[in-house]
Amino acid sequence: MCSQALRTRKGEHLRGERQKMKVDRMFDLSMTIEKGMRLFPGIPEPVFTKVRTHQENGLQVTKLEAVVHSGTHVDSPRHVISNGEVICNTNLDRLIGEGTVLGLKHKPPGSVITEDDLNTYAKDIGKNDIVILNTGYEKSAEPEKYCTLAPEAAHWLVNREIKCLAVDMPSLDPINRKGGRASDQTHPAHHIILGAGIPLVECLVNLDALHGRMFFVCLPLKISDCDAAPARVIALTFSEP
Repeated sequence: MCSQALRTRKGEHLRGERQKMKVDRMFDLSMTIEKGMRLFPGIPEPVFTKVRTHQENGLQVTKLEAVVHSGTHVDSPRHVISNGEVICNTNLDRLIGEGTVLGLKHKPPGSVITEDDLNTYAKDIGKNDIVILNTGYEKSAEPEKYCTLAPEAAHWLVNREIKCLAVDMPSLDPINRKGGRASDQTHPAHHIILGAGIPLVECLVNLDALHGRMFFVCLPLKISDCDAAPARVIALTFSEP
């Protein structure tokens, strides 16, 4: 059974004077699910089948077959923890709120994001913030070379009590080229972040349009007994009325 997990408290998401501001711009941070899209190695391409067409039926109905980790998506703890929370029970409150973008485009593709990298932004990250990592992966010419998150950096984020981690990379951990079972040894950052109950949003795009703080909204599909779900993600910036 999937619970209705959105809980709101007055003034929680819009702090202080921001409650009096108005939306200035809205940015779509989501990938388009389409043929030929960039996918994590091993994930099959989505398949679109027209089960009804305008020519034959007077309307169009499309069947989509896709892995739930295709494109911009949210990982729930069930992804790496056998008894972890499933995506339909994710508390939406953890996916909506104030966030800050950490600029990490200076990191070479395939390098490791360290605790020192994050410490640079320590003063910008508060309790219950949504932290967004921009490594420039969207424009990388080598899809298999993405930045990963060091275990000590993952612990650093947990200790900061962030409520969500959102990234442009397709994974926090390196590709498991040895094969075999996934574990906290092959996917340490996933285990640390998701094990702490922090939702993980992966494969964001258009992050270059954002600087500093914004209001982040991520709504994953409500899929039963599942480890992840595609999501539409937007960011809002504000101006004085």
